[in-house]
Amino acid sequence: MITFEGLRLTSFGKFKNFSTEFTDGINVVYGLNEAGKSTLHKFIEGMLFGFYKESRAKRIYSDDHEKYLPSAGSDYRGSLLYNSNGKRIRIERNLFKGSDDLKIYDDITGEDITTDHYYDNGIKLYFPMDPALLNRTLYNSTISISQLHSRPESSLADELKERLANFSFSGSDISLNRALQSLKKLLEENGTDKRKNTPFYEVSREIAALKSEKQESEKIYGELLKSIQVLNDLKEGIHQRKIRLTEIEDRILLFEKAAMNKKIADFDQILDEIKILNSEISKLNPKAYIPEGLLNRLTVTKSMADRLTTEGEKTLAEINALAEEIRGNKAEENPSGKSFDMDDLRDDYEKLFELREEKAYLKQRIAGINLRESNEQIKKSQKVLKNSYLTAVFSLLTSGAALLAGIISGTSFMYYTSGIFGVFMVYGIVKSVSLRSAIGEKRLESEEKTFTYKALSSEIDEIDKKTGGLFRKYGVSGFDGFSEFLKMAEELNQNEQSDVLKIIALEDRKSYLMKVLDEKKDELRILTNTLQSELKEYDLKNLDDLEDMIMKQDLKKAMEIKRNSLIKSLDLIMTKEEYLKKKSESGSGFDFADDLKQVPNAASEDLQELAAEAKKLDEEIRELCRKADILQGTILNTENSTRKPGDILSDLEYKLSIREKLTHKMNALNLAMEKINSISEEIHSEIAPDLNKSMSKVLKGITGKYDEVKVSKNMEIRVEDPVTEIMLNGQKLSNGTIDQLYLSLRLGIIDLLNLKEMPLIFDEAFLQYDDERLKNTLLCIQELSKERQIIIFTSQKRESRFFKELGIKTNEILLTQEG
Repeated sequence: MITFEGLRLTSFGKFKNFSTEFTDGINVVYGLNEAGKSTLHKFIEGMLFGFYKESRAKRIYSDDHEKYLPSAGSDYRGSLLYNSNGKRIRIERNLFKGSDDLKIYDDITGEDITTDHYYDNGIKLYFPMDPALLNRTLYNSTISISQLHSRPESSLADELKERLANFSFSGSDISLNRALQSLKKLLEENGTDKRKNTPFYEVSREIAALKSEKQESEKIYGELLKSIQVLNDLKEGIHQRKIRLTEIEDRILLFEKAAMNKKIADFDQILDEIKILNSEISKLNPKAYIPEGLLNRLTVTKSMADRLTTEGEKTLAEINALAEEIRGNKAEENPSGKSFDMDDLRDDYEKLFELREEKAYLKQRIAGINLRESNEQIKKSQKVLKNSYLTAVFSLLTSGAALLAGIISGTSFMYYTSGIFGVFMVYGIVKSVSLRSAIGEKRLESEEKTFTYKALSSEIDEIDKKTGGLFRKYGVSGFDGFSEFLKMAEELNQNEQSDVLKIIALEDRKSYLMKVLDEKKDELRILTNTLQSELKEYDLKNLDDLEDMIMKQDLKKAMEIKRNSLIKSLDLIMTKEEYLKKKSESGSGFDFADDLKQVPNAASEDLQELAAEAKKLDEEIRELCRKADILQGTILNTENSTRKPGDILSDLEYKLSIREKLTHKMNALNLAMEKINSISEEIHSEIAPDLNKSMSKVLKGITGKYDEVKVSKNMEIRVEDPVTEIMLNGQKLSNGTIDQLYLSLRLGIIDLLNLKEMPLIFDEAFLQYDDERLKNTLLCIQELSKERQIIIFTSQKRESRFFKELGIKTNEILLTQEG
């Protein structure tokens, strides 16, 4: 049997450092609304399962996680102590997001036994309870009955079938839900023609693609046959044109033979002209050869020398002006004499800014510490404690006096008065003890706040020291003064750099001009020397003598050019070797007119026209060959890039066979799921009598009226009217009766699922019960408490009062509004 022994809420919801203990049997936790009953109930669930949604893939927090998160601080934790068949187990759980942690200890030895328990790969944490035996769904649908949630969750039907299948009378270890989920997974993996990334979808898409490819291939191959016919026509056109071109080339050859004889005659005539020119050239013999362009070059040289003289004078004047400007700028450079390390200055500015931000943050934290309020609360509690002491002392004295008077006088009224003041005395003592404990806690809290306040103040003082040091370093009085100082330093640094750059630029320009001036002087000297040297070389006094010599030389040169032109004309007609060869073959006679007579139809044909036609035919042949090559390449590319319809048809038939197999597999999976659902119904039919019997017994004990209950496979409940014997829909009964129906269903399911050892928790579950049925329910609970622990959270005093009337012993726990 498992019993909860104690709860420790370090920081959870409204509770902080709160603890309570439970005993075996019946525990009644009483408190008014907002006292924290449901929070304690939810704390037990959080310790057992955490606050995560039912997801196996990853850690997802539920709404309850945020709902019970403490409003202040970064702590969200607690511990649960329970006894499992004599073994004391302590669960410690940190619920804070990002710091989630669970530790399980043997409370007797202190041994960490966390890793001995179930590990959830989804949320990456251990669980105190094996989900195969108890998960959150079963917990909330059976042993945990919350306020206005006495009806089980809708998912209980599937969970119940799963658990009953595993613990069926046959002893088989099966899992219908897991089997169905596996089949559904296989079915989903098999897919449909609309579910992407599944085999059925992919093969259907491939079949559609193959059909489209086959249709496109048939169309392309139809066009390909037409292209082959065009290619054959192109080849025939090329063949016919080649025949015609051969005929024309033969006729051109005859024309060229006649033209050759004319070329030989032209060659002889040009040779004669060349001989005459050679004779004339030999008569012109200048005493020295003047290079071509010498006159122009020397004229240009003299002009350049004059220009360099003028430019040198201008450059020298500019150099003197720059030297004067440089002297003036150096006199103005850095008149303030100040210099700063701008990197250190900017680093100190950033450091100062960070210190100011940190100080603001610390002041904000100090503002959140209210020492005055804590001290006032302590003073107020001390005042109440003093009054409680006075009340207790006064009541003690008065009670003693009344008792003494009663003993002396023998009057019963005095005894009665003594008793009343005795009650006041006890009340004062109890309240004083409670207030002393509360004052101690508040003092501890005040001391913690004071310590935090002093620590933060010390940090602020240290920041002020660092800030002051930076201000003194630069001689400023505050952050604004530092900003102005930084701005002034940056402006001075920028101006100083600008002046330096300007002087450097002027000096660079001056150096460059001096270099240019030197180069111009060197160039002028070279030009002058060159002019004089070249005139002396040709024994010339001046440029006029040079012009007369050049005129004679140009005449000789003109004749040589003409001779060279004639020689080139010979090369255009034929080479010397070809001339000698052709002349030896022709003998002494040259008559190209007689040669033309040998050409048929020579009078009606023109060599140029034949050549033009031959050229046109050659171009047409080339163009047709180009088109044929392109078409041939297109045909080959199409044949290589496009599969034949027959090949595509083979692939299509193969893919159709695969889809047929997938279809058969899909049908088989659906059939298997139908069979499993049928088995599920059989399991319900098997356990239904026991469940109905258990429910009927509980419901009869509570209501004293209904003794025949039926539960469907979907957890729908019907009861038999004891008078009319008509089956009634449980949802149409009164709210109180419905709650009692579902309570009996929970208890029946607990019996079926062997959860009798777990505690049974009620949270405002009896609000809609009338007094008679509540008493019957409490008697039922008394029977249940013999085998398990019972915890009842209530804001009503009826339960405690009826337990006392029925003589049932309970452990009562009182919750106040302050927790």
